[in-house]
Amino acid sequence: MKLILTTALLIFALFSVAQAQNEKPQPTPLSKAEQEVMTAEQEWMDAVKQRDEAKLKSIMADEYTLSNLMNFSRPSVPKAKWIENTKNLKVDSFSFDKPRVRVYDNTATVHTLFNMKGVFQEKPYEDTFVLIDTWVKRNGRWQVVSRISAPYKEPQPTK
Repeated sequence: MKLILTTALLIFALFSVAQAQNEKPQPTPLSKAEQEVMTAEQEWMDAVKQRDEAKLKSIMADEYTLSNLMNFSRPSVPKAKWIENTKNLKVDSFSFDKPRVRVYDNTATVHTLFNMKGVFQEKPYEDTFVLIDTWVKRNGRWQVVSRISAPYKEPQPTK
């Protein structure tokens, strides 16, 4: 009897461990401030897709810069140039994958994978980037002040 009980407990424990390993962790619900930042992030990229220059100017702070993480010696792209570049961009689709939002009083960061498909300077593209966006809340609304980006490459399995 003791052997049967021990075997049953061992099987139950192994099944529980296997089940836990197969379950994906549930994402933590976003706070109200985190939701506001992700809404602003979505509105910003919607404005790019719609080529809404007025909305872009409103969402992006005057001191906004874009930096390339893979080439820091390259000058940052200021707001005016970034908006000008969107005129050569047609976005068919975009999505945020695995966003992580952190809010610190009136400052927030968003770390995410960003997928975008469209046409830039008449050439089709489909890319995934790692983005780190910094937002500041001013006069009751969030404005993006910085984006750092890098091309994303799927990690290769280790041998």
